[in-house]
Amino acid sequence: MDATLLELPDPLVPANRTFYFKAVKWLGGKHDGYVLAPMKKYLAVRKAQLRTVDEMLVHFQCLFTFGLLESVFERKVPEKLLLSVDSEGNTVMTDENILILLLLWWRHVQQLSQQHPDRYRRWAERVEEDLTSLETLIHRLASFCTSRAQEVAPYFVGMASVAVTVASFRGALFAHGMSAVPKKPGHSFPVSSFFPLIKDAVCSKGWCPLAIKRFLESSIILLEYAGTLKPPIHHGADCTEEACTRNTIDISTYTRKHVMETCACAYTKPPISAVYDLLQGGGIPVVQHMPDGTLCIRDASEIPYIAISHVWVDGLGSTSEAGLPTCQIERIAELVHTLLPGGAFWIDSLCIPEVRELRKQAIRKMTQTYANARAVLVIDAGIRSLSLSSPLEETALAILTSGWMQRLWTLQEGLLAKKLIFELSDGFAPLDNLFPDAVVQWCNPVLSHCLSELVRFTRRHRPDLSSIPDARIEFTDLVRFLVGRWTSRPEDETIAVCGLLNVNPNIFFDVQPSERLKTLLLQLRHLPGDIIFMDCPKMEDEPGFRWAPKSLMRSDSRVGHECRAVCTADGLEAEYCCARLAQVVRVSAGVSVKLFVKLAPQDLGDTTTTQVLNATIEKPTHSYAFNTVLLEKYPETGHAWVKGVLGLLDASDSDTVSGLRGCEYQERTMFFRSTERVVRKCAAEDASSAIVVEATLETLRVLVK
Repeated sequence: MDATLLELPDPLVPANRTFYFKAVKWLGGKHDGYVLAPMKKYLAVRKAQLRTVDEMLVHFQCLFTFGLLESVFERKVPEKLLLSVDSEGNTVMTDENILILLLLWWRHVQQLSQQHPDRYRRWAERVEEDLTSLETLIHRLASFCTSRAQEVAPYFVGMASVAVTVASFRGALFAHGMSAVPKKPGHSFPVSSFFPLIKDAVCSKGWCPLAIKRFLESSIILLEYAGTLKPPIHHGADCTEEACTRNTIDISTYTRKHVMETCACAYTKPPISAVYDLLQGGGIPVVQHMPDGTLCIRDASEIPYIAISHVWVDGLGSTSEAGLPTCQIERIAELVHTLLPGGAFWIDSLCIPEVRELRKQAIRKMTQTYANARAVLVIDAGIRSLSLSSPLEETALAILTSGWMQRLWTLQEGLLAKKLIFELSDGFAPLDNLFPDAVVQWCNPVLSHCLSELVRFTRRHRPDLSSIPDARIEFTDLVRFLVGRWTSRPEDETIAVCGLLNVNPNIFFDVQPSERLKTLLLQLRHLPGDIIFMDCPKMEDEPGFRWAPKSLMRSDSRVGHECRAVCTADGLEAEYCCARLAQVVRVSAGVSVKLFVKLAPQDLGDTTTTQVLNATIEKPTHSYAFNTVLLEKYPETGHAWVKGVLGLLDASDSDTVSGLRGCEYQERTMFFRSTERVVRKCAAEDASSAIVVEATLETLRVLVK
């Protein structure tokens, strides 16, 4: 029999009409009839009056749309390209011609880069300036409109969406190597004042709040696009931003599902003794479905196989001893036969026994199991609701927000795959086929945002893993991937990811679950120094590890790529910018205080102005003292906020050999830039809750404990 993996065609195509924003009422701003002007002069040319919020909205709607487009296109953009009259006679702004404008822009910039490279460079710099300026303007305008959020939210979404589209397409121009212009930071144009309204509207459609928080809220266009669709799987009011009840199972009440609700077929089990024997001998059992319906167990080293990746909430969870409904096995076998004629398949429900020691042995082999499979087939009910004819961005969004993307174990299953394939209702979608030409991606902000997350599962995304030899993923990427994932067995977290980091899982089976993440950090040894600033529950009762996260799955933070800190049994050795306080500060359990740290002017390169950092310490769980603030970065003028850790620095001088100062971790907090005026006001209103302390900045090597 032929056991060659089927070469699947590329059937996936973008939608016929790309989504940029929903039609929004035009507020009456006049654009036509004025000379072409750069964006910074757009309002001046029109002698725009900005005396009231309503006047601001009218003119800024023009500026953020026509003004931005004309400035970056260097061409007049007539009103008729964006404005039309709806069925009720209202003038509205629509996205119908945005794609045409982008393609014309693409052609213009191609010619410019080839024929006039100096003009192209100046153009690229001006586009960056325009986008940066708009980022500031939209925040300022939003601050004037908070009391009218419900009314003005659609206008802000429309304005931000045009800006995001321009910023995204600009990325395509640079990505194609038409210029030596250095890569600039991205622009997200968040409209956080209006996010609760927009998110509530999307949740009311049945989208999962956890998926929205994890994947959608960073892109206003993606959030708006989701609001135009019904989710593949409806999520009820019980789902929250912290947990998806639909994708959370209770093992004690778990029931397996048949292919059809009306089916009541018997269960089929693999030959148990064959599964046991292979695992005891160090092998990996895989399943072959025989013509007579029986299951044959083979050694994975002897036959090509497909590894199945699924979520238990879809009803495919089981053990070798219990088996699965015959209808499910027949369906899986048919899928596998289509992809790999004559091949076998591996699925945890049939190949991992309930017997504890054998279960451990099977889990030890998980990395090898998925890495050696010809392909990994993802079976997920939500993704399966899509078809080959579904718009490409809709398929990508379904994958991104699926139950499969929320579970712990599926992370390594996807990352280890030689070829990752998703089952659709009428065929298969290999992940690589989701990626069209780069220009097509960047013309489609919804698609480009989805693919920026999914690309990490592809072979095209394999960074140089210099910090962890032979690893499949960097620790910093692992942290990003784990945010929002969950498992019904939290103690499995470390075991489920250690193989990706090239750490032997055998180390963890005999370690208490509460000690496993600490053990992993010690095994990795080199960590990002900003791990101490992660916003998540910490190992508060673990000496030397009070800074360490209890779990990587419940953090809202990302960490840097540079792993310069060293994790030891005594604590984390790293270098930080420290604000050393002039006195020891003591806080009491349950008592909130406002902390004002006054930095000496010379520390910030300013000889005249005292800079103030302000943090609120909300009802500490215990009383403690601190005399320093470890800062994530140097608090330069212009930065609105900086992450900090309150610590108690040893009074003694640093260790003369290592140069380290011991620092007891107390609490993570956020510092915001403030002023002397605010300090005086707070002190006058409630002197008992305001702590004002002077500090000097110093770079120190410390042992955070």
